[in-house]
Amino acid sequence: MSQNTHLARLAALLMCPTLALGSGCGVDKKKHEAVVKKAETLSKKLEAAEKKYAGLESRAGHLLKRLGSEESRSTKLAKEAKLAREEAKLLKKTFGAKIKASEKEIKTLTKARQDAEKRAKLLTKLESSFKKLIDDGVISLKVSHGRMVLKMRSKVLFLSGSAKLLNYGKRTLKRIAKVLMMIEGNHFQVAGHTDSKPIKSKEFKDNWELSVARSMAVAKYLMEQGVPGAMLSVAGFAHFQPVASNKYAWGRRMNRRIEITLMPKVPRQLVKKPPRRGRRRRR
Repeated sequence: MSQNTHLARLAALLMCPTLALGSGCGVDKKKHEAVVKKAETLSKKLEAAEKKYAGLESRAGHLLKRLGSEESRSTKLAKEAKLAREEAKLLKKTFGAKIKASEKEIKTLTKARQDAEKRAKLLTKLESSFKKLIDDGVISLKVSHGRMVLKMRSKVLFLSGSAKLLNYGKRTLKRIAKVLMMIEGNHFQVAGHTDSKPIKSKEFKDNWELSVARSMAVAKYLMEQGVPGAMLSVAGFAHFQPVASNKYAWGRRMNRRIEITLMPKVPRQLVKKPPRRGRRRRR
């Protein structure tokens, strides 16, 4: 039986109070009063239940609304967290690359500084070893593009238009060879230079041939004095790398020269070996 049906019956009883005093309704007064009191109690309970139900419905609505808001906020926070993680990865990658680049740059600068210090020490050593030759103006030392260059005027070594070493030139090269053999980890390039005047000789067609022949003569004599051939190379630049103007006699004298450049030795592991060719099978 539903609560509303029960209340309807109670209301019917309340509608015949006069009959309840007699026997019309078939209920005596005490029973009638008890029923009325019970109906009032139930009515109050119903009212309280309805209020409680309304409160629960309101709270449920509020909670559902709050849940929706929390879900929306949770989704938003999840997106923000994802973006933050991606940004953190990007920053880590970017700064990691920058740190590596900085470390590489520091190593490069450190090596450059160490190389510069080595060149400075070597230059001081060579200046001390060649002091008399430098003071006499026979040779000069300079650093060009990070490389040490020993320069000799051609007149010290050769006659005009010739690639045959003079005796004084041989004595000079002999002293130079002793010092070069004490320098480790370097390669020595012997380069010949001329002035811009065309050569008139049966032996040499042009300044190219003369510059190469002179550099070869110097390199071969250094080998005879004990400098390993593996540490030597020759080059001829003719008149294409002047150090002074060829318009004047003094400039041409400066341009006619032999230069010995101390170059870094290339490690063997950096030299690419030619691929081995497999033996072909005879058919």
